[in-house]
Amino acid sequence: MVKNAAVLAKELGTVSENHLVLLSLTDYGKGMGYQAQYALETAGITVNKNTIPNEPISPFYPSGIRMGTPALTTRGMKEKDMIKIASWIKRALEEIKGLDIPEQKEERAQYIKDTKVSLAKNKNLLKIKEEVKNFALKFPVPGID
Repeated sequence: MVKNAAVLAKELGTVSENHLVLLSLTDYGKGMGYQAQYALETAGITVNKNTIPNEPISPFYPSGIRMGTPALTTRGMKEKDMIKIASWIKRALEEIKGLDIPEQKEERAQYIKDTKVSLAKNKNLLKIKEEVKNFALKFPVPGID
């Protein structure tokens, strides 16, 4: 788990010393956690929006995402597979460029709702989802026949 997280983190341009990876999205803009979470969800990859150290906007609109490797490792994925997963994450994150959270607080909730709907229809994210699905089928979930 820790080795997988280290490789995943390195491929994403960060570091990890345990089974979790915290990725700052400040290069994409402030408060991009929601957008990233929804984009990756559409792409078939589960992450959580998460605040980062020195959060630049608000804990309600975090600027990072958190992901873990226990489920991937349990399914038999290795370090080389983390490289492939990181490439999908990077491709998905390209789709949120320019989707900055509004400066006006009262506009944010509706913006997030609209963005989620838009991302759910994004052809590039849906293509990644198909690739992720085909890849994941090679790694059965223990205990599920």
